[in-house]
Amino acid sequence: MQKQKYFFTVLFWVLGLSLHAQTGTETPYSRYGIGELLNSGFARQSAMGGLGAAFQSSSAVNFSNPASYSSIRISTFETALRGELAQTSSSDLKQTKKRNFAQLSIFRFSGDERQLGCQLGLIPVSSTGYNLKEPVQVVNPNDTITTDFTKYYEGKGGLSRFYIGNGFAPYSKTLDKYYASQHYKDLKEKGDTATINKEVRWRKIVKGFSAGFNASYLFGSLNNIRRVKFSNSAFINTKITESTAYADFYFDYGIQYRYDFNEDNKLIIGISGAGGTNIKGRRDVLWTLVSSSDFEANIDTVSLSENEKGKAFIPSFINAGFMFQQGEKWLMGAEYATQQWSRYKAFNSNQNLKDSWRISAGAQYMPTNKLAYRAGIKVEQSYINLNDSRVNDYSLSLGVGVPVRLTSTERRLFDNRTMLHFSIEGGQLGTTSNNLD
Repeated sequence: MQKQKYFFTVLFWVLGLSLHAQTGTETPYSRYGIGELLNSGFARQSAMGGLGAAFQSSSAVNFSNPASYSSIRISTFETALRGELAQTSSSDLKQTKKRNFAQLSIFRFSGDERQLGCQLGLIPVSSTGYNLKEPVQVVNPNDTITTDFTKYYEGKGGLSRFYIGNGFAPYSKTLDKYYASQHYKDLKEKGDTATINKEVRWRKIVKGFSAGFNASYLFGSLNNIRRVKFSNSAFINTKITESTAYADFYFDYGIQYRYDFNEDNKLIIGISGAGGTNIKGRRDVLWTLVSSSDFEANIDTVSLSENEKGKAFIPSFINAGFMFQQGEKWLMGAEYATQQWSRYKAFNSNQNLKDSWRISAGAQYMPTNKLAYRAGIKVEQSYINLNDSRVNDYSLSLGVGVPVRLTSTERRLFDNRTMLHFSIEGGQLGTTSNNLD
């Protein structure tokens, strides 16, 4: 199975609060695990291949690494709208489908002297949506009678998370405070330049360090239906409906280090991730015998399990990268992410998933003080393994940031600009080779 996908994202970037949600997905690959994992970045990051580990801005939100919150100087309001046009194809069938993701909302404010940044928001984590069928033919060896039936698989739902995050830069003002201290004045009066140079070097090194965490409440439901329909009316059709609701706390962390070569040139290194976490859930499973009519009237109940308690293990992940920034003109970077999906388990059963990895690279160029041009590339090996073949994801992205209106203040200060950010992403998920059609 192969899916060619095209994403269109519009980001409204203004000062204050914002919103994001999702309306669903339509891909057979969302049948596995917790569904199709969604890129939770705004248009600016999406246009640069989804970079987030080392991304740091004084006015843009980056919840991929909570250490970045401490770098934001102003309260920020961001709203994103996203649409996808996907063509799902097999060896003998092609279907074009659309889906939309509505607002992602976020609010953040910064503490005194940029040493503390706080943020909250609601973001999508995964989405499930599929409708599959599998023709089956069984031959009874005793009487050579052939029985034809069809298996149907349907699913919908997804997980989201509400989070509150904090970022700290405890040493960002250490050099300024040192120069204002009585200790420095005493050393200067004594002419002890050796001690001053030693203490200044140490403070220059540590001032770029920041750390942060997100405390999230992960919630949502995954609904799956399996049907067996016989071509011979002498057989009774069956239907299994499984509804699982998850709700629990989830934590992720991050660190960043920024080294200033001079006033314009900066190097940022970042690492973010989370440990493996069990998410509590409750499941209802209904197995029934149904009629062959289109209405599927229940004939009898085979089994019913209600309010079954269980857990899903969300495996650990790590994301590491770097970015080089030259003033407001250039921004470029790359990152590597991996997650141990081979350890995934839900209600004491696994789906034989594999560890995933992703490599992203991107850049931003701002030739004027008005427009920002962006481009990115992403190569990902997903956690899905079918017929001993891994499902890969390849994509290219482009984007542009356009100021909506520049006041006299906004012309002087880039951080205060109200902007529209657009991005477009095209790529391919999966293949029709190796019997994956």
